[in-house]
Amino acid sequence: MWLEMTINDIAKMAGVSRMTVSRVLHGGYVSEAARARVEEVIGKTGYVPDVRAQALRSGSSKLVGILLPALDSEVVRNIVEKLIEGMERNGYQSILLRYGGSIPRMLQQIQALKGRGVDGMILMIMTDTQELVQAATEFPAPVVTIGPCALPGVSGVVHNDEAAFRQMTEQVVEAGYQRIGTLFPGDSSSMTQLRRKSVEQVLKERGIPVCQEWMIQLDYETLPHTEYGVPLGQQVLALRDRPQVFISASDRIAFGVKQHLQANGIQVPQELAVTGAGNTELAQLTQPPFPTIDMNIPQIVQLAQKYLLQQMQAPKGEREMLRGCVEATVVWRGLS
Repeated sequence: MWLEMTINDIAKMAGVSRMTVSRVLHGGYVSEAARARVEEVIGKTGYVPDVRAQALRSGSSKLVGILLPALDSEVVRNIVEKLIEGMERNGYQSILLRYGGSIPRMLQQIQALKGRGVDGMILMIMTDTQELVQAATEFPAPVVTIGPCALPGVSGVVHNDEAAFRQMTEQVVEAGYQRIGTLFPGDSSSMTQLRRKSVEQVLKERGIPVCQEWMIQLDYETLPHTEYGVPLGQQVLALRDRPQVFISASDRIAFGVKQHLQANGIQVPQELAVTGAGNTELAQLTQPPFPTIDMNIPQIVQLAQKYLLQQMQAPKGEREMLRGCVEATVVWRGLS
């Protein structure tokens, strides 16, 4: 019986209009009492709206695509969870696709989202290439990027990694440290290059030698983010002459290296300190907690959602390119 339910049946059973049911289904405004009655009927009947029929009638699939590098990063997961929640509040379901840091794979996934007929797409990028710019600008629906750089002709939110890692390095120097190294993943993305360049630039400006042996980077790119700690820690242990502190690309890297060093008899931070990025629970709950960078995820998500919704709601010929830059904050907890 319930398999043949329609929106009109739900309205009749709940004692409300068809429009009220539609508003409940799409996150629109209705009174709490009416919403409760409709949701009760939907719960009892197991009613599921016919999305394909709705798309044909409205010209909207009520789907958005979210393309992300991977889910092994706490920062990425936090952003994605908030994006999904925000889109649901606005009546959209999200399709998540991963590209694993591979540009060819990203281009394939963009085509997959095009085939799904999404109303809009959020790209979490780590770098920019001409192929990616072309794919984004030719996409038939609005596109918003999130990343350390912007794509020409595409709306986006830039998280200012360059300034963030510059601030962290300056804070470390102000704390009296002169022997400073870095720990970064083994990729050539714009994100990694910007972060490492910012650290080295501050050291040069302060007259502090940049020891390339201490600028440690993984030799391969395929390892999951959660497993970076051991190989990076092994490279640190192999150093005959070690720095006082390592500025890490993420909290996950800092935490993993810290664990590996401690397991091999090195006291952290007394003998060798680390800093992170992301302000995740790993940085907050480890003892002692290490300094990190708060990427201001709520603002990143707020702007990305705002830009995508504005463009999806605007007529195709009236869409404006929207840009925003989000500044991060150093969460300083000391290094001793």
